[in-house]
Amino acid sequence: MSSQLSPSSAKTTAEVSVKSAVFASPPMALFQGYNSVLGSGLSTAVEGQFTNTGGQSEVSCSVCMTTEELAKSLSIDQSLSVGFGPMGSVDQKLEFMSQLKVTTHSVSVTVYASHEIGSESITDVAFKKGIEIPTNDQQANEFVQYYGDSFVSRLASGGEYMAVYTFFSETREEQTSVVSSLKANGVFDGVTVGGSLQVAMSNFLKTTNVNYSFHQRITGHRNPQLPKPEEFIDFAVKFPSVPVDAPVIIGISSNGYENVPGAGSGFAKVRKNRLYFTGSGIQQGLTDSLVKITEAKNQMSWLAGVYEVYGNFNDEALKANTKTATHDIDIIQTQMSEYATDPTADFQPPTLPSLQNGSPELSFDVMYSPQWGGSGGGPFDDVNINTYIRNKTRISSIGLRTGARTDQLRTTYASDNASDETKVHGGNGGGDQGTLQLLPGQFVTKVWGRSGSRVDQLHIQITGGNQIGGSGGGGGPYDWTPPAGAFVLGFAGRSGAEIDAIKVSYAKFNPAKWNK
Repeated sequence: MSSQLSPSSAKTTAEVSVKSAVFASPPMALFQGYNSVLGSGLSTAVEGQFTNTGGQSEVSCSVCMTTEELAKSLSIDQSLSVGFGPMGSVDQKLEFMSQLKVTTHSVSVTVYASHEIGSESITDVAFKKGIEIPTNDQQANEFVQYYGDSFVSRLASGGEYMAVYTFFSETREEQTSVVSSLKANGVFDGVTVGGSLQVAMSNFLKTTNVNYSFHQRITGHRNPQLPKPEEFIDFAVKFPSVPVDAPVIIGISSNGYENVPGAGSGFAKVRKNRLYFTGSGIQQGLTDSLVKITEAKNQMSWLAGVYEVYGNFNDEALKANTKTATHDIDIIQTQMSEYATDPTADFQPPTLPSLQNGSPELSFDVMYSPQWGGSGGGPFDDVNINTYIRNKTRISSIGLRTGARTDQLRTTYASDNASDETKVHGGNGGGDQGTLQLLPGQFVTKVWGRSGSRVDQLHIQITGGNQIGGSGGGGGPYDWTPPAGAFVLGFAGRSGAEIDAIKVSYAKFNPAKWNK
C-alpha cells in the first residue's frame, strides 16, 4: 500500500499492491527473454549451491541530497535504469521512488524499516549442462534474448515500510540551507529513529518555507493500515515486530553471465554495453544523464503546474527546455530499448543539450494595491509570500459582514500542502452578506467601494462576474483592478471591531531563472 499525504490534509490516495513469487526483474536481467524467478530456481542458465540465511530487521533514517543517496536509503542496490528506462517490469521500490518526483535540488528525509524473514544466495555457480556458451556476438545476442544478460545471485523476502518527506528546494544554496535546518532541528543522517525524531520533524515542518510532499508504502502485509504523518516514526519503530503475513521480495542482487567460470569472451560486448548504460554503480553510465535530466524535467513539470494554477504564464524558455529534456530522455530510452533487442549493438554517446540547460527556479514579484481606510485597529496580512505560490495557494471563498461600514472580512485559502485555512478580520456586527465561492481558475478581478477613516463600503468581484459587497455611503470612492498579467493573492490591512483599512496583495510571474 502506498500513499501521498499532505501533512495536515484529510486528502489521501492509496494503492494496494501485493507481490507474488514472480517478481520484477533485476537490473540487467530485465531484458527480453528473462525468465521470472520461481521458488529457489534463481536462474534457468546456471546452477550452484544454495545458501539460506535467517531473517534480520532494520530501522534507519537518512537525509538524501542525490537520487543515488535516496536509492541506497531505501535499500535499492539495483541499477536505476530499471526505474527510469523502459527496460521491463519495474520493482515496487523503484516504482515508489519514481513517484517522489525528485528534482535537481531536492532533499529527501527517509525512514526505512524492514523485516527480512530470510534470504537465499547461490554460490559455486556454473552453467547448466547443455547450455551453449556464446563465443561470438551473434550467439551472445541469442543467449541474452532467451536468458537475459545476468542471473539472480541473491533474494531476500519479508516486508518493508518506507516513508519519505521530499523538500523541493530550487537552488543548491536552498538545498544546503534545508539540510542545515534539518540538522539544527535534530534530523540528520543516522539519527536514532524514535519519538524525538517525530518531534524534530514536526517542528521543522512548522517553520520551513520549502514546498514538500510526503509518501509512504508498506509491503509484506495483507491488509496494511498506513499511519498518519504525525505518527509515522512510531509506526516505523514497531514495524519489524509485526509478523509478515504476505512476504514479498525486498532484496535482490544479480551478476553478469560473463562472471560465471568458463564464460570466455563471448559476453565481452554485452558487458561493455551494460557498463555503457549503468556503469559500475547505482547511478553511472548513461543512466546518470537520464537521472539528471529526469530530475530537471520534474522541476519543470512542477513549475508548469504552478503557472497553471494561476492562469498560466507564458514562459518560453520553460516550454523550450521541457521539449529538449523530453527529446533527450526519448533518445536515451531508445538506446536502452535497442539494447533489449540487440545487446551487442554499437552504441554512441548521444548529444544531450538539456544537460546544459540546468533546472528552473520560480521567479515572481509580490505587490500591494493602495490601502483604503484609516489607521485604527491592528495590522493583518493573509499572505506568506515565501510559501503561498510554491504551495499553489489560492482564495477559495470570501465572506463579508456589513452595516454602516464593513464589519468583517473572512477569506478561505486552499493549498496543496495544508488543509483549507480561513482568515477572519473585524467583528460580528452588521449583517452577513454570505460567502462567495471561487472555483479553481477563478480570481479576484476587481475591488471597489468607499473609505474614510475606515472602510465604509467594500465590493469584491471575481472571474465570471460574480461579486459580494455592501455597507454604507460614507467616505470617498476607490476602484482597483489588478494590472495585466497579475493575479490576486489575498488581503491585508487593519482591523479591530470593524475593517479599518484594506489593501490587496497580488503577484506577477517573471521568466524562470535557470541554475546550471
